Amino acid sequence: MQKRFPTSSSISILQAMISLLAVIICPLLVSTVPAPAPTSPPTRTFQKRDLASAFSSAVAALPSDVFHHVLSGTLDLPGGGEVEKELGLNDTQVSQLPLSFLDIPTYGNWTGTVWNLRIHGAAYKQAMPSNDTLDSTANKFISNIPMSSYNQSMYDQSRNMSGAFYVIPQGNVTLGIQGYINGTEVLNVTYPFMTTEVGEVEGLVQVNTSDLVKPGAGKLVPQLVQLYSNNTLLSNSTGYLVSDSGTTAIFDIDDILRFTQIYVPKAGLDNSFAYPFRPWDNMPEVLANWAKTDPTTHFHYLTTTPEQFTRIYMDFIFKYYPLGSFDIRPFNFTTVDQTFSIRRVNLIRVFETFPQRKFVLVADTSNSDVMQDYPEMATLFPGQVSCILLRNTSASDQDMKFPYNTTGFKNLDNSTYMFFRTAEDLQGIDFWNGG
Repeated sequence: MQKRFPTSSSISILQAMISLLAVIICPLLVSTVPAPAPTSPPTRTFQKRDLASAFSSAVAALPSDVFHHVLSGTLDLPGGGEVEKELGLNDTQVSQLPLSFLDIPTYGNWTGTVWNLRIHGAAYKQAMPSNDTLDSTANKFISNIPMSSYNQSMYDQSRNMSGAFYVIPQGNVTLGIQGYINGTEVLNVTYPFMTTEVGEVEGLVQVNTSDLVKPGAGKLVPQLVQLYSNNTLLSNSTGYLVSDSGTTAIFDIDDILRFTQIYVPKAGLDNSFAYPFRPWDNMPEVLANWAKTDPTTHFHYLTTTPEQFTRIYMDFIFKYYPLGSFDIRPFNFTTVDQTFSIRRVNLIRVFETFPQRKFVLVADTSNSDVMQDYPEMATLFPGQVSCILLRNTSASDQDMKFPYNTTGFKNLDNSTYMFFRTAEDLQGIDFWNGG
């Protein structure tokens, strides 16, 4: 069976890949780690190939940044109209589907008098394609693993991932949000704005202090508010009221918390669409120890994975790691920064939200944006970055063939960052008392 990208074939997809090469690969060429030398001289050949095979070959040659775009709206993940057309759904059938709301775990900050809690999510209807349709969709991403060899957990994984393509965004929906602490309501508001045309909503709501909601001055354990969107299914989440002092630990997910190999795109796709998510190395124990050492730590997970896959990522994180807030790639790209620099946008927002907190930044070297954005935070927000911890992917995985660029660190005190190979290297680091 010929493997094709699961949206409508378009030359714009390949053009997007070429544009991304110019944006991403060129900065990587100036590096302290040399690129591997070619093993033999190139041979010029002419081969007539279709777009699908050309796209597949391009993916195989790209660094991890592009892998994220393969799973992103930048390459036209199908919209509601395409889903309805592919599944043969009419307006009546769509209207009968239950409304769901993706509540993304968010953080709130103390203003001195009230809490400002960030609300972020998306209204949608989940189409229910057959297992055959889900398997066919997943198979377009998987390299050489026959589905006949799948066990049940692999089928569940591939169907959960491919099912994320079959959401129908619901625009112009007014939603209410309710919040509870220990079963008692502490929040009940209506969003001031309706959802966008892609079903998304984002903003701030105020949470007043009470017997259950404590003020946020000082170094305190984050207060958890259970959030629900009324009249919708699958809409529960958690808001984290984070005090104005203390430590926030920000983690990338792929290849630092999850074994993904996004720098080998075919393997990265297999590890997403065929194999259930699993932790990288012994990071669950490392984070559990950090949470135990200082229970006031605010854990924040930041990924550039598209919003469609958020629930799957959240399920994985909360199965293995401490509870915490999330930032993801939104459906709605309205600026160049949101499209190509979403990690930087999200980082700046959390730093600006908590100007008195200290930050620990954890990721791996396979993302060029991390290698630029993390040290930039130390420059933009002096005194707030306690340390930057980066897994040296080249040193810890022989399949990592792409160079990484350390020029962003040249003006930083080398005691403020560390490159490591294994999770064990992080045991015993005491950020809370100066390292």
